[in-house]
Amino acid sequence: MKKNNLYGLIGKNIGYSLSPFIFQNIFQVEKCDCRYELFDETDPGKWLKNLKNLPYLKGFNVTIPYKQFFAEKIKDTDHAVQLTGTVNTIVITSPFHLKGFNTDLPGFEKAIREFTGNDKMQALVLGNGATASTVKHALNKLQIPAQTVSRKKTKSILTYDELNEKIIASHRLIINTTPLGSAQFPGQKPNIPYEAISRNHYLFDVIYSPPLTPFLIEGLKRSARVENGLKMLVYQAWEAWKIWKKYIK
Repeated sequence: MKKNNLYGLIGKNIGYSLSPFIFQNIFQVEKCDCRYELFDETDPGKWLKNLKNLPYLKGFNVTIPYKQFFAEKIKDTDHAVQLTGTVNTIVITSPFHLKGFNTDLPGFEKAIREFTGNDKMQALVLGNGATASTVKHALNKLQIPAQTVSRKKTKSILTYDELNEKIIASHRLIINTTPLGSAQFPGQKPNIPYEAISRNHYLFDVIYSPPLTPFLIEGLKRSARVENGLKMLVYQAWEAWKIWKKYIK
């Protein structure tokens, strides 16, 4: 494969990201002389306009807070992007044509299927941002009924203040899609009635750094099964590589 192929991740405050490590291992296994870099940017629009300054860049991943921004900017997208309104994987074809994909969707789907097995349950999705959109579409595909919880009330969304022990008890899968507990919000956790969590619950956090967020620790205190977002990250990375690989010349 051609040398100097560059890939990367664009986001904000992403120094914690494990993506360079994951992709360097993928490149080694695939015998690709490729590089992967972090693009920590505060102005994604300006960065996008200056892509000509990165002639070796063949594709890149997108993380918070720019998944919806790139979904709106890129016209050529796959069905998953059109479904969720978010993009996290982009391939660059000549001459600087961008095509967007959502590999978070199959990544999360595989991770949550392995985590819960064939156990049938209802889910609470904490948060209503870009990642939550992907999570809810994956749950729908897996036929797992999901209720969104957010700070803003709508007809179909509960607020955190509305949660009670009965709701927690009847929703045994609880997924945190908020940034609370991440490096940007250390020590914080969603405000839910943790006392209602039991050993029958599954707590999944899309955050992988730190490995155990306060949200997951609350689950462990009550003998619930817990999982962070590392597997989701790895699975979506492999899906991204499959896409990029098709375009390597």
